[in-house]
Amino acid sequence: MKTWVKSLLRSKTFWFCLAFLVVNTFVIFELFLRHGFSGGKKLSALVVFALELLLLGAYFLARKKSWPLEKLFLLVVVPLGLLFLTLMPLGQSPDEYTHAMRIYGITDGYLLVPQTEDNSGGSPIPTDFDNLFHIFIGSGTYSELLGHLSDSDTSELSDHNYVTAALYNPICYLPQTLGVGLGRLLSLPFAFQFYLGRLFNFILWAALIYFSLKFMPKYKSLMLFATLLPITLQEATSLAPDALTIGLVFFLIAFVLHLAYAKTTALNTRDYLILYALAILLGFCKIVYLPLLLLYFLIPAERFGDKRRKHRHAIIIFILVAAVNLAWLLFCSRYLVDVRDGVSPSDQLSFILHRPFRYLIILAQTCWARFDFYMTSLLGTSLAHFEIILPQVYFYLIFAFFILVIFQNTDHFKFRPFDRIILVASVVLVFVLIHTSLYLQWTPVAAATVEGVQGRYFLPFLPLVPVLFNSNRPKPLRPSWLSHELILLFGIFVNVCALSCIFFANV
Repeated sequence: MKTWVKSLLRSKTFWFCLAFLVVNTFVIFELFLRHGFSGGKKLSALVVFALELLLLGAYFLARKKSWPLEKLFLLVVVPLGLLFLTLMPLGQSPDEYTHAMRIYGITDGYLLVPQTEDNSGGSPIPTDFDNLFHIFIGSGTYSELLGHLSDSDTSELSDHNYVTAALYNPICYLPQTLGVGLGRLLSLPFAFQFYLGRLFNFILWAALIYFSLKFMPKYKSLMLFATLLPITLQEATSLAPDALTIGLVFFLIAFVLHLAYAKTTALNTRDYLILYALAILLGFCKIVYLPLLLLYFLIPAERFGDKRRKHRHAIIIFILVAAVNLAWLLFCSRYLVDVRDGVSPSDQLSFILHRPFRYLIILAQTCWARFDFYMTSLLGTSLAHFEIILPQVYFYLIFAFFILVIFQNTDHFKFRPFDRIILVASVVLVFVLIHTSLYLQWTPVAAATVEGVQGRYFLPFLPLVPVLFNSNRPKPLRPSWLSHELILLFGIFVNVCALSCIFFANV
């Protein structure tokens, strides 16, 4: 027994878990002080501690069986995701109300949204839809939600406008539509239909991340860290298309790096199909992430057979992606109405083209002025509609983990000529396109900063950040400061804290 105790006390994992159990205990106590000590809330504290211990116990049992990283990821993320799916109220995730209307319209057969009299897009939605979703858009509670759990979609229909979601291709909503459609087929109440939509969205996201971790040859730490951020789990368990986008981009990065640096044989039919499918699906989801297709040029020509075949496939892929996106943009341009005063995409584009250097200054000013917001909304310490804030200590802890994961020198790629240029160009172009799209569509003409940009928009390219710091100079790799095990355990503790904050904000 003494030997076992000594071994335990020497384990950094033990002290790591003990430290976070203490931190989470203080967080729960502080939430009690803020919201009161009612009987139900006391019970919730016991549930939180039991959840932490169960997750830790399951993790250590699985680790003893030497499960690979992707299986350990599922072991941790599935229960956490299901809790996010349940405890985050419908409509409280960003833009979920609008996305829910689009999904419901698709299940009614409106793949292409009908135009309304003001040239925007919308379709008939049951009136009880608003009763359900508006509970938490204001300041509702779980008890109010329980009163609407039996609401059905048989109420009177009324026209609803969802012009911003009308711009999205219906492919973006495939898993959510399957879930909501199944719920309608089974005649389930409204709430259960949309919870099924969330569940299907989460399942596809988790599957994409599973294979991303499986294929990623090196630098898995930041990908794992990014998937376990509370903001990522919030998006993955909502009705928003961001879950599919994040999953597709992570898988694209992992698969291309696998083909470029791990695979030594020629590409087979499956590889080609995956490359083509990823390019087309990503184009359907978010056009601002298309520059990441430049990563295809990291794959050596010998994997294709020769340079001519590589260039031929690259040209075909880019023509296909350009064609499908151009066709969709031509169709949905009818929904490009001015949604805010002072906004004019055509005038804004003219301003950028005539004053490009001024626009670069505007981008720099935006990043400087909104750096704090970018970091809190990227690292997941401000949830829902930015009103659920994790304790400040967690922002510092998550930020410290973020920096350590980026700079710990535990992996190494041997870059070929121009690989780094491709990596940097793809990330910079995505960053600029994210800002430019919102400068055109959401920001008044010639404004001094870009409005509407949130840190979560940068999540998809996070796994590339440590790769950018890769060095070709031969030097010994240092031991990892943060192992995959500690990142997984950190994910458990930080998300239990996030779930507690979500619960107390809505109880």
